[in-house]
Amino acid sequence: SDGITTVIGALKDFALEGEDALDKFQASTGTSTQAMGQFRKEILDLYKGNYGDSIADVADAMAEVKQQTNETDPSKIKDLTQNAIALRDTFGFDIQESMRAVNMLTQQFGITGEQAFNLIAQGAQKGLNKNGDLLDSINEYGVHYKQMGVSAEGFFNSLENGTKAGTFSVDKLGDAYKEFGIRVKDTANTTTEAYQLLGLDADQMRKKFAKGGKSAADATKQVLKKLMSMDDKVKQNQAGVNLFGTMWEDLGIKGVKALTNVNGTANKSATTLKDLDKVRYDNAKSQLAMIGRSLKVDVLEPIVSAVIPALMKFGQWFTSNIPTILGYLTAIGTALAIIYRGAIIAKITEQFGALTKAVKGLWELIMFNPFIALGAVLAGIVVGLTTYAIANRKAEQAQDKNYVA
Repeated sequence: SDGITTVIGALKDFALEGEDALDKFQASTGTSTQAMGQFRKEILDLYKGNYGDSIADVADAMAEVKQQTNETDPSKIKDLTQNAIALRDTFGFDIQESMRAVNMLTQQFGITGEQAFNLIAQGAQKGLNKNGDLLDSINEYGVHYKQMGVSAEGFFNSLENGTKAGTFSVDKLGDAYKEFGIRVKDTANTTTEAYQLLGLDADQMRKKFAKGGKSAADATKQVLKKLMSMDDKVKQNQAGVNLFGTMWEDLGIKGVKALTNVNGTANKSATTLKDLDKVRYDNAKSQLAMIGRSLKVDVLEPIVSAVIPALMKFGQWFTSNIPTILGYLTAIGTALAIIYRGAIIAKITEQFGALTKAVKGLWELIMFNPFIALGAVLAGIVVGLTTYAIANRKAEQAQDKNYVA
């Protein structure tokens, strides 16, 4: 029936899509055949969990993650992929770009991939990507915050505080902090002048900043405390321009003060991504989809995957033997029809001989290929019956003509 045909077609498409996706994953990542067993399990588990639009989508996402991370454990790569897909589906972040940002955060600040994803998700929830530049800003400015002794959480707090103060572009905020980090260490006359206006020893401050870590963080607090408390606004403006360049004028003292405040609510250890999963995937519609996917993966996929190689092998064998097979089947069908309609004993005897020869030939063709025996029998039934019907019809017509005559 049409329903059965549709189901079979859907199963075939599902199985072929899965095999193609897994083959593509292996080829694009250079994964060994031995390791593919575990990666296959992780990809199908994510698909069963309702992640991704298809197996191919999940496999492509995991390949991107694997290519961009130094992680080798399939289960950990699966976790990163799960977070990357959740981030994409919730905020529209491209997986390649989000992984670049995650790598920047993990490499610069020494946090885990999950913590990096949590911070990015928190930042997006707080509107830091309203201009679409959050991920690029992380990639470009994370290293500069790190050099100034700021933590990953402080980095995001800085961007959030600056945004709340009225600067809507996190790129501009990151650029301002970068400019500050460069100027406080250089030996330009303007930097020396800034330290003199603040009443600080220029050489000593440069050394503190160059040391990085806690030393740079303490030096930042020292400089900003002096800068923000200056009564002489002319000198304050001069020192600000010397340390922040044009960004001092672009952001204003309020913006700079907010930007350099690295305290806030960013929390790398929060369960932000897990909470997103609950909201986005734990609903009735998603649960039904998960049941359907589980049936496909756990029940149907193993069956179809086991059958497909045999079918492919049968297809190759059948194609190479089509002329011989059709010859035998045609002979069988014709012999049966003539025997059925025949009236002359000699003719019947002749056709029995032809039938025996054709059956023997077909049997010898398939007996050394047991894996295709079933397929050949099914094909034989169809072709043989068709040939028989045609031959039988011709025999009827011939008999009718003889009767009339």
